Amino acid sequence: MEGNDVYVAGYTFSGGLGVPTYWKNGVATTFGLNSGVSGMCMSGNDLYFSGNTVSPQGFDVASYWRNGALTKVTNGYYEAETSGIAVSGNDIYLSGFTTAGTGAAQAAYWKNGVITILAPSSILNSQSQATSIFTQGADVYTTGYVFPIKGPHEACYWKNSTISKLSDTTIDGVANAIFVRDNDVFIAGSTNVPAGYSIATYWKNGIETKTDDTHSSYGLGIAVNGTDIYVVGKTDHAVNGGYATYWKNGVAVHLPGINGCVSNSAVAISIIPHK
Repeated sequence: MEGNDVYVAGYTFSGGLGVPTYWKNGVATTFGLNSGVSGMCMSGNDLYFSGNTVSPQGFDVASYWRNGALTKVTNGYYEAETSGIAVSGNDIYLSGFTTAGTGAAQAAYWKNGVITILAPSSILNSQSQATSIFTQGADVYTTGYVFPIKGPHEACYWKNSTISKLSDTTIDGVANAIFVRDNDVFIAGSTNVPAGYSIATYWKNGIETKTDDTHSSYGLGIAVNGTDIYVVGKTDHAVNGGYATYWKNGVAVHLPGINGCVSNSAVAISIIPHK
């Protein structure tokens, strides 16, 4: 939201192809074809989207749009996907992964088109992906996971290029979103439990808190207001597929659908204090 304007990013379909789309106060604007959107941010009067286009060779191309103008940051001869975008001053940051060089997914971020590989990987030993990005001053924070060929996915984040593991190495885990306030690092994601399903989880400075562990759930976004920590995501349901859910300090609130439909998943959250 900017002032009294509400922006929503996503995509529509035309002829079976995805079309990057944003809505400003409910009015749709499209800006591509056969592409996908992975993130959005605003800087001043400029509107930025991260996403992926498709090359003539059939590979995903890490890309972003500034006010609808497309910039491709990879050459289309290997798979490369974005997962989020952040803008700081004149610098544009994208999170995601690349398969360049090894053929394996390698967590990475791009600053003004220049790539930093966060977790060098190979098909024979491990792969990795970056899921979101956040900047504070000169520091770049990226969430994601690494997954050895033998072993569980390990939730982690990188401060610049230094990795911190979050989840127990005996269970699957993934970090999906990050918020940094002063020296505190808040991360939302999910971890598995011995019963074999996933639980929405958050970490504050590496200390893990699981939400209600009686249902399968996933943490996809995070926000902090004072001492309250909000995680947003999805709770599975055997009948209707799932509920869009947020957790305030670990307590779940299931969000209703409209017009007879049930909610399914929520992916981002912001807290706007009352004036």
